[in-house]
Amino acid sequence: MTSFQSDAVQTFLFLSIAFLLVWISRTHAPGVRPGLRWMAAGFVGFAASEAGHALIADRYGLAELLPVAAGMALFAIGLLRFTRTLNTSTTTSEMLRSALDTSSDGVWLYDSNERVVFTNNRYHELNPEVPPQDQITTYTMEELLRLNQRTKDVKAEIAPESRIQEILAERRSGREIVKEVTRPNGTTYLIRAKPTRDGGLLVLQTDITALKHAQHDLLEAKSALEAANRDLERNVRDRTQELRRALLQAEMANRSKTDFLANMSHELRTPLNSIIGFAGMISQRVYGPVGDDRYLECARYVHESGMHLLELINEVLDVARIEAGQLTIAPQYVGVGDVFRECAAMLTPRASSKDIALTFEAAPDTPPAFADSLRIKQIVLNLAENAIKFTPNGGSVAVSSEATNEGGVRITIRDTGIGMTAPEVERALERFGQVGSGHMVSREGVGLGLAICKSLMELHGGTLGIDSAPDAGTTVTIVFPPRPA
Repeated sequence: MTSFQSDAVQTFLFLSIAFLLVWISRTHAPGVRPGLRWMAAGFVGFAASEAGHALIADRYGLAELLPVAAGMALFAIGLLRFTRTLNTSTTTSEMLRSALDTSSDGVWLYDSNERVVFTNNRYHELNPEVPPQDQITTYTMEELLRLNQRTKDVKAEIAPESRIQEILAERRSGREIVKEVTRPNGTTYLIRAKPTRDGGLLVLQTDITALKHAQHDLLEAKSALEAANRDLERNVRDRTQELRRALLQAEMANRSKTDFLANMSHELRTPLNSIIGFAGMISQRVYGPVGDDRYLECARYVHESGMHLLELINEVLDVARIEAGQLTIAPQYVGVGDVFRECAAMLTPRASSKDIALTFEAAPDTPPAFADSLRIKQIVLNLAENAIKFTPNGGSVAVSSEATNEGGVRITIRDTGIGMTAPEVERALERFGQVGSGHMVSREGVGLGLAICKSLMELHGGTLGIDSAPDAGTTVTIVFPPRPA
């Protein structure tokens, strides 16, 4: 080979190296590019030296030496800059690795071929089942997934292979991925995967178990607070309704007491006026000497008015004692038949005066009632007397008794009287309440009888019920329970 051919080959070789360095610099980081390009310029100088030697006849060799010198200088500058950049990059890489190793997140990096190129210490702490750092770089993304998927993902227990393919498809999609993964032991991680510029994939793993627990506790606290708030609102609403009902009842009670006092004043004045009038007639000898038979009739009127007044006062006192909680009973076994006989003897004359058929019938199997002897007589007498009072002439009143399934006593008082509507029944059972029907108010009494009977039955632990309709009569049922064990 001639000298010219040799110089041409070397020139081409140096230019090729320069071109290669320039092309390599394009794919490297910006900090590396200047050093590679300075070195490429040095090889251009070497190529110029060879070209000068081949083309220029120079006695002193300056055409060859000057380009060589320039090329060596440029190459030295580039090599120096490349070395410095490399050293700086190495230092930076070490600092970056040290920083990543102290990170609280697990970090691992795949290159464009899906091979592991980097993992930090935290990643191995969070994933103790993976190979150590000096061996993991031999694994690909798919191999690593197959290695640890079964121990990391709850869903893997269902369909491990399909789950692996699903994750691979996600990471190969070129999109940024943010998702939560819960392991069988309850640990929850936030996984963030982001593609790199060179086609690789950077994955971050953050332990958010404590955060999820705190979030769960916060949600539970919020739910408990909302439930407590709902309960409070319901309690306030219920309490408000109770207060409204209490206020309404207080207003009704106040109105009832006002009506009661108005009626009571009239009822008390009527027998008192009779007593005062007839007693005055006797004391003033209006009919002459006291021996006249008409004075006996006046005395009878005085006696009847006094008894009526005593009855009214007793009812008022009973109501007052019941409201004050001072009325007590002394239950014992009382024969119902004996009670019926005493009440029949007291009420038959009054029923006969109105041509009312009054009957008392105790069933043979009626057991003794466990009740206060005085109060059971008062209850039956009061209810039967009311039945007579509100039954027109020629009607009937039937009082009967029978045993209950529990061993108690049921007493029923039926009449063919004027009856009541449902609101009137409710009103009649109230303390200080009086049914407002004109044909009932006009009759004697102040409307305390039913209220007293109801309260006395409650003291016995029994019940009082009324079934009535206008012009269809009334049925009152009282039930005395058996003696408690």
